[in-house]
Amino acid sequence: MIYLRQSTASQEISLGPFVDATDGNTPETGLTIANTDIKIRKAGAITLANKNSGGATHISGGVYYATLDATDTDTLGSGEIYCQVSGALYVKDKFTVLPAQVYDSMILGTDLLQVDTTQVGGTSQTAGDIIADTNDIQTRLPAALVSGRMDASVGAMAANTLTASALATDAVGEIADGVWDEPLAGHAGAGSTGEALSAAGAAGDPWITALPGSYTAGQAGYIVGTNLNGPVGDVPTASENATAVLAATVEGSVTVVQSLRLSNSALGGKASGLDTTNPVFRDLADTKDRIDATVDSFGNRTAVTRDLT
Repeated sequence: MIYLRQSTASQEISLGPFVDATDGNTPETGLTIANTDIKIRKAGAITLANKNSGGATHISGGVYYATLDATDTDTLGSGEIYCQVSGALYVKDKFTVLPAQVYDSMILGTDLLQVDTTQVGGTSQTAGDIIADTNDIQTRLPAALVSGRMDASVGAMAANTLTASALATDAVGEIADGVWDEPLAGHAGAGSTGEALSAAGAAGDPWITALPGSYTAGQAGYIVGTNLNGPVGDVPTASENATAVLAATVEGSVTVVQSLRLSNSALGGKASGLDTTNPVFRDLADTKDRIDATVDSFGNRTAVTRDLT
């Protein structure tokens, strides 16, 4: 079997070996083979056609080569080549003409096979069909993502015009609008867009946990799901994040912001009484005594009164 590339010139094939018509064994090495001696039956044809141009040239031992052109190889599928010249027995060979991309992929290895989706569930598809049914898309996405969410992107998908930029822009907008504050179907928690997360979910619901003390039910935006598929609120703002961090405790009941006030006073505030047993450090605004200490004769602090407000 010879594999040929569709509608492509300069494809060399071998014919033979041609042997003597009398003894059926002796190689015929000096035959003159014209294009009209070479007959081609293309796939589906009921007649033979002469090779378009050029005959065959001897190689060795009665084997000849011929060069096929784009006309000879213009029909896809299986066919045969026949050649009979005076003094030799006739020869026959089979060939298959492949699409250029298939030939380049399977024979030359210079391309990749095309694997477009042409049917889904036995139904032929056209451009956009696979993603056009938004209802079908929504049944396959988590409930927290659908219910009217990502509307712009779903519309673009249906129109087959969705771009990475449009998807990113839409996703950011939807998140900002509180897309993610709706829990999975059947689970308690936040409700529709913009509605605050509840302080805790329904009893026994593993998808919701109580919000940390620094967050209230009104501060929608804190991720409370113990599972990545659980409900998520609006994305916290930078201000909300900063407030939560500064309110965290450092030691005992002293918070981060109170620790900063003490440090600022000790390092940068006005001070008095440093040569006495009662040194005092003011706040940076010089509005109050932030640190009021008692020291012994060696400078060791024995008592400290702090104003952390």
